[in-house]
Amino acid sequence: YLNDSDDFNVTGNLTVMEIELEKEKNVLVYNIKLEDEDGEIFDVLVDAVTGDIITQVDSKLDMPEKDSKEAGAEVNNGEDNGNKGTKSMTNMKFTAVDEDYYGKYVNFSYNSSTGEITNFTLGATPVFSSILIDDWSPVIKHSGSEIRFEMKSKSNNDDDEDGVERITLEIHDNPKGLIKVDVKGNRNVTFVLADGISGDVDVSEKLLNLSGALNGTLVQIGHENGTVDFSTVGNKNFTAKVTDAKLMFRTHPVTVMTQAQFNHRNQVTTGIMAGDVGAEVDIEDEDSSSTVVYDSLNISIEQVENNTVSINISSELSQGTTVSLSVSSDILEVMQEENVTILFDGEQIQMADNYDDIMNPDDDGRAAEYLVVVGSEDVEVLVSIPHFSAHTITITTGDAGDAGAAGTALPDLPDLPATEEEATGVPGFGFVLATLGLLMVYLLGRRE
Repeated sequence: YLNDSDDFNVTGNLTVMEIELEKEKNVLVYNIKLEDEDGEIFDVLVDAVTGDIITQVDSKLDMPEKDSKEAGAEVNNGEDNGNKGTKSMTNMKFTAVDEDYYGKYVNFSYNSSTGEITNFTLGATPVFSSILIDDWSPVIKHSGSEIRFEMKSKSNNDDDEDGVERITLEIHDNPKGLIKVDVKGNRNVTFVLADGISGDVDVSEKLLNLSGALNGTLVQIGHENGTVDFSTVGNKNFTAKVTDAKLMFRTHPVTVMTQAQFNHRNQVTTGIMAGDVGAEVDIEDEDSSSTVVYDSLNISIEQVENNTVSINISSELSQGTTVSLSVSSDILEVMQEENVTILFDGEQIQMADNYDDIMNPDDDGRAAEYLVVVGSEDVEVLVSIPHFSAHTITITTGDAGDAGAAGTALPDLPDLPATEEEATGVPGFGFVLATLGLLMVYLLGRRE
């Protein structure tokens, strides 16, 4: 198809760099990234059911060339800090080109004059046409897979301890398209949805459910005493009045999952909303990772090697928390949970009884625990940390006898909600998963 096209010049053989299963305008598609012998990148969308090619674009057309200094520079108020780099579409990492930001998963633009974020896109799907915070003139900090907008201003509220308002907005280049807003003070945050996306406010839960070309949730998170109140104009324009609170947006990717993965991811989301999960770390390879911190934690990835990952974590707070880690199966080559070993400060730890147990770091004699789920694309781990100094978490794989030395089997998972809709807010999500499962069984049967 590419070689026969008059619009694109393919040099030599094509190499498949990446394949992602996505939902594009209510159609399941494979987003296939290819590279020719000249390094030209091509993105092809293929209907996952029929195999028909839907569209094809040249990624370089979307990313105008700049010299390496401009393309890789960190940004602070739009000024070049002089750090050199090159554009990357294969790692979770943002590249700044003028006021446009390009990542592996997330693209968006920023208007430094108005403070408005526009054209927020996850994969091939536009999500927000606009995100705007009232009275907003932030400083921009760019670090790998995170863009952080920060602003401090004098507070007019006598209740503020230090008389300062602090407003932070983070955008993370990861498969969830995660956005986090942290307001110490009062601000209105307005979200205008893109074409193909609609929203519905759940007043009782104080959250906004997105549906259409993709599914996602905008919700208050954490234990703060503050509030988030939504107002709406139609099903496209939503304003969150945020007072001393945190707000999170994340999508619910449509991927092939086991029931255990489905349950695990819902439990993680619930834990974040309740303030029980203090951070999420996604590791694809040694050069591609994303860390999202919801609590006052310091996290650094120390080791990423074949079948071993190690992170350091510390906090100025004394109370414990639970952290979520997702590691690509390209790194942790394992098929069963019992072949995964979790070390906490060099010592093997026990598996938690269930999700209620793992979300409570203060029980079990204040001993660290873990839960693990092995999927087709990654290994997902929860680790409870009962108290803080500096700690090291290591995930490694080996023989079942070595990994099972702790003497525990997989825990009994808590009952799932009656329907997938109750767990995800995504109507028909279970049907999609069931259809994909049947499709995979059929294809595997044909191969055999």
